[in-house]
Amino acid sequence: MRRNKLLIITPEFSTIGGVSSLYNILKPFFDTNFVEFFHAGSRQEASKGIIRVLFRIAGDYISFLKKLNKREHSTIILNPSLANKSLIRDGIFLLLAKLFNLKVIIFFHGWKKNTEQLIVFRFKCLFSLIYFQADTIIVLADQYKKVLDNIGYQGNLIVGNTCVDYQFASHFSQLKRTFEYGNKFKYTILYLNRIEKEKGVYEAINIFQAIRKRFENVQMIIAGSGSEFSSVKQYVTEKNIPDLLLLGYVSGFEKINVFKEADCYLFTSYSEGMPVSVLEAMTAGLPVITTPVGGLIDFFEPGKMGYMFSLEDEDLILKTIETLMNDQKQATDISKYNMVYANEHFSAFNLSKKICQIAGL
Repeated sequence: MRRNKLLIITPEFSTIGGVSSLYNILKPFFDTNFVEFFHAGSRQEASKGIIRVLFRIAGDYISFLKKLNKREHSTIILNPSLANKSLIRDGIFLLLAKLFNLKVIIFFHGWKKNTEQLIVFRFKCLFSLIYFQADTIIVLADQYKKVLDNIGYQGNLIVGNTCVDYQFASHFSQLKRTFEYGNKFKYTILYLNRIEKEKGVYEAINIFQAIRKRFENVQMIIAGSGSEFSSVKQYVTEKNIPDLLLLGYVSGFEKINVFKEADCYLFTSYSEGMPVSVLEAMTAGLPVITTPVGGLIDFFEPGKMGYMFSLEDEDLILKTIETLMNDQKQATDISKYNMVYANEHFSAFNLSKKICQIAGL
């Protein structure tokens, strides 16, 4: 007899990435009698050669079938991004789960606009044939829900949320920012994201370079890893940009410290689901300057949480940073508001409870 147990498919928890990070945070809040994890694939494995990747993928599907054949689970959660490779990989997991008549929940995390366009204009029938078999689809922004509505998905469609690590949040619960800088303190702009072109890392550097020409007492911290890291390092060297610190990937106390050192958070990505780094910045009490992407559009309050701009509005972005630098009261008010909002809306406990409710546990 099949048990009412949930199987969540994720990358290995040790890998760097949004999905593995999210479920690392949520794992302590799940009842292990009813929730189990199955690990498949990783972003880092792509660099190890196509043959090794193909063997790993085949092994994942075989292991998954063996797991399903035990008849212990009633519901599967898949965690793809709306991106070509991810959709193919998890589409096969979905079809295998349906062979066993299991309830399947698709939780889309990332969302690439070019993939969306391919689906809408070229591969709608194929996408529908596979992914419309899902009983529930969770997306992280209302605009993505509308896309799936428009192409005809009739199942349970939910705009979900993500969360911030409760241990990370605990380091900022009593923090009171003063936003004082001058001869002894430099105003610090933080960019923490994957180092990729589509994340707007070069645009962020150019914005800093422009603000640095106006003010000497300002610095930028860039933290993250990705395929563009070496190119970014070379770009900064060639441009001879002073006071720009390129740290690479940070975690634990090092990550906490860069958030504590920062005075504002700059997010320049072109496409997102729900960027956790922005939620972390709010949790840390930082004013946020962001592009209008993903789920941020649904809740972000310009003026109260920071500011939202298109990357074409570089002059406005520079003026906004200058305003935040010079208006300590405004920066402090935004800081307090963001900390309260993040504490109320980005709870790991609440998200784990919501996932279990959706899964019928």
